Amino acid sequence: LTLLGSAAEDAAEVESLPTVPCGEAHDSEVYASQLMTDAEYPGEEAAALAADEFCYAEFPGFVGTSYEESVLDFTTLYPTAQSWDMLDDREVLCMVID
Repeated sequence: LTLLGSAAEDAAEVESLPTVPCGEAHDSEVYASQLMTDAEYPGEEAAALAADEFCYAEFPGFVGTSYEESVLDFTTLYPTAQSWDMLDDREVLCMVID
């Protein structure tokens, strides 16, 4: 998976994420997921765009307000070419960030 930050240079490979109970302090939370259905890896730019569009659309349903009206931000996790081929990774994750 690739974690895309606020700028492309912030992108990083991620193998796992810690699980924190809801009652404990945390600065992000997964709010939506989707499996990519492309037959072949669409390329990093296309995967990032698809993840961003999906997460943007799912944001208001979880947060309760539009992205533009919220003080919260979001980031995405999406497959890389390597994780797609070697791990059969197809999952897009959306994370809301405080």
